[in-house]
Amino acid sequence: MPEEKPSMASRELTLKKCRRKGDCQTKDVQHKLSRKIVENTRAHAIIVGALNVKGMAQGPKAWAGLNRSTQNSGCLGRFVRFLTYKSVLAGKRVVEIDELNTSKLCYVCGKIHYMPLWIRIMRCDCGNVIDRDKNSSVNIMMRFLSQFALWAGYQQFAGNLRNTGLPAPMLEVHSQEAQPFRLSSSPHRF
Repeated sequence: MPEEKPSMASRELTLKKCRRKGDCQTKDVQHKLSRKIVENTRAHAIIVGALNVKGMAQGPKAWAGLNRSTQNSGCLGRFVRFLTYKSVLAGKRVVEIDELNTSKLCYVCGKIHYMPLWIRIMRCDCGNVIDRDKNSSVNIMMRFLSQFALWAGYQQFAGNLRNTGLPAPMLEVHSQEAQPFRLSSSPHRF
């Protein structure tokens, strides 16, 4: 007796169930990870990049595969929302900092480099050689400190950079408050 092929409706139903299961698993992981971040953070502020997910899919430089992965899952913005509401419940706050050119800007001298996504290491004329993601995180932290911290907080951050073996940023400051970052950044959102 020959096997019957599943009908088109049953295949669509199976596919729908698989997608729903994947979405639920992603959501579960995001809930657990956001709770872990909030519980394990001693600081009162959690810094995240202000992503414009809709803008990532637009423009002439957008890639089709990247568009699908950022738009279809819808998980980037949802994770920040989970992190934000759990932070508020724990008495902490989430600060979104503009990420414009943070991976292209040398945090030591301030020079902006041309860096397509496939270039992972930034090599600057000032001698700074660093992974682009680490460079971006240092720049985001410097933007946060320039907006919210006193000069003592910035000096402590620069000292911590030196302890890790990374060069400290070249910044001339003569006051007690942190100076604004070299690039104009959009206002923070809470």
